[in-house]
Amino acid sequence: MKANKILVIDVEATCWEGFPPKDEVQEIIEIGVIQVDIINMEIGKGESIYVRPNNSTVSTFCTELTGITLKKLQQEGIDYKDAVRILTEKYDSRNCPMASWGDFDKNMFWRGADLYDCDYPFHISHFNIKYAFSMWQRVTKLYGLKGALKRMNLEFKGTPHCGHDDAYNTAVIFIEMLKSFDKIQNMVRRTHV
Repeated sequence: MKANKILVIDVEATCWEGFPPKDEVQEIIEIGVIQVDIINMEIGKGESIYVRPNNSTVSTFCTELTGITLKKLQQEGIDYKDAVRILTEKYDSRNCPMASWGDFDKNMFWRGADLYDCDYPFHISHFNIKYAFSMWQRVTKLYGLKGALKRMNLEFKGTPHCGHDDAYNTAVIFIEMLKSFDKIQNMVRRTHV
């Protein structure tokens, strides 16, 4: 495992108002990926990878929430296994810990591994920034991404429920948490000199 990089991931998935229709299952339709250099505390460019669903449809509710249409996925989407190949080859995902806002993203990749009969594309380590944020803020409440940014007096950049933009904003929070830990380490070093 690489100790200097982490992949911040946010997925969008097929969804419905209520339960999935008969014979449909929730599956990933967008993977937002941002590489973060935790040594230099730098956020990489990243991208959105669109994935064509094979076992579900894109509902009107899903399009209204994410902005993703079936037409977009037909034009720009790739097969799930090809998306996994991009993560493993371009981002070396099997050697980098994954971080996300909550466990949903991680769980969707485990579901994808079962659904598409392929390997889980990440290192087994997962960092749940949502829970870490609450501990860092010393609160019991679990904040949504926009609420956490607001608590930090930061603005959400981009479009909510866009995989890339959600991953980017999650990375911003993660970097701010790292900076505060770095300040504590520096204070401890100064007191022990």
